[in-house]
Amino acid sequence: MNTNEKRELMKIFDGIASSYAYSRGRPWNIVFEVLADSPKNIIDIGCGPGHNSLLILKKSLAEVFCVDFSWEMLKIARKRFIRNNVYLKAHLILADIEFLPFRENSFERALYIATIHHLPSHVSRLNSLKEVFRILKPKGKALITVWALLQPRFFKVLLKNALLKIINPSRCLGDTYVPWRRKGRVLKRFYHLFLPHELRKLCCEVGFKILKSGGYKVKAKVFPENYYVIGLKQ
Repeated sequence: MNTNEKRELMKIFDGIASSYAYSRGRPWNIVFEVLADSPKNIIDIGCGPGHNSLLILKKSLAEVFCVDFSWEMLKIARKRFIRNNVYLKAHLILADIEFLPFRENSFERALYIATIHHLPSHVSRLNSLKEVFRILKPKGKALITVWALLQPRFFKVLLKNALLKIINPSRCLGDTYVPWRRKGRVLKRFYHLFLPHELRKLCCEVGFKILKSGGYKVKAKVFPENYYVIGLKQ
């Protein structure tokens, strides 16, 4: 992902921060799995407005390092932490998810929720996961989630990209733009929607041992809207 693409995506997330922050419901129950064994520190990569971090800060004694490239998202997270009296255990960091500013073997747990799918190439996604692996301590665990391609609202995307792939074999089936509408404006965010095996394969390529994986349903009854992996750094 080049600098200009990142800058444009950053502007989009800065622009939608106030509405995005209050469109997110209760954090998923799967987030509680990173609290097993009472880790002392957790990094929340692509933390957005801090809804997952807030849950952890309220439920555990762990210090939480909240990383995002959107300053506006981090400002909202900061206000939430202060309002809930957990700010002293939180560390807010503005950073690029492909170049995390931490030493190797720094964290016991990593959250990487609904973020990696915004990176537009296999190389950039791989680089980012390598960074997650690098900063985890041995025996550290990461929870990684992505949006799923195989759900009804994206069937048109799948069909369109399958037809385009006939013309251009390098075309990715899951690449699309998802609009965010606010006050008459339409902001288009890039997504790489994942196939069921794709996230597992990417995590294995980095070096994670897969402890658990599968689909995660938020509102759906049949097709999961998300895929997840819990990976171990051996």
